[in-house]
Amino acid sequence: MSARLRRPLQRLAAILPVAAVLWMAAPSTASAHTIDQAVAASDGCAWGDDAEYLTLHSDLIQTSAGEILGTGFLLWSGTFQENCVVTLKAGAAHGVSTWTEAQLHTEDGSTWGDAGAFGHYAAVYAPTGGQCVAYTVVITSPSGEEATGGRPEFANCSRL
Repeated sequence: MSARLRRPLQRLAAILPVAAVLWMAAPSTASAHTIDQAVAASDGCAWGDDAEYLTLHSDLIQTSAGEILGTGFLLWSGTFQENCVVTLKAGAAHGVSTWTEAQLHTEDGSTWGDAGAFGHYAAVYAPTGGQCVAYTVVITSPSGEEATGGRPEFANCSRL
């Protein structure tokens, strides 16, 4: 192979691994880092970038030793007549794929949920206009300790 051809190939060989790492590290909707990103994401609340929403309740999710693993949010969109629960990871749990769960409960006995080994958040939304809601959030720490939060009491009864 000629030196003229070898040099561009060597440059390409040096650039491709760097480009691949940067592409893989680019945030996707599944790796939202803020509540606004989770609200907009299609695998979050799916309310879009311009969504107007209210935070009805939030709760720190912490271990029995007091380590904060994230925050649970109960949200309301009047536009969609939906509630959304987001379990947003933080601290040692942020970016680590551990059990993460978000559940939304309505007074009629219905429950919606999203759960799995997620690195950044779990989120679930449902059409709940006219019903009182409660929610449960769970994060397992990287060391395996489960931390829960939310609000077990039904409240925020939106009446159409």
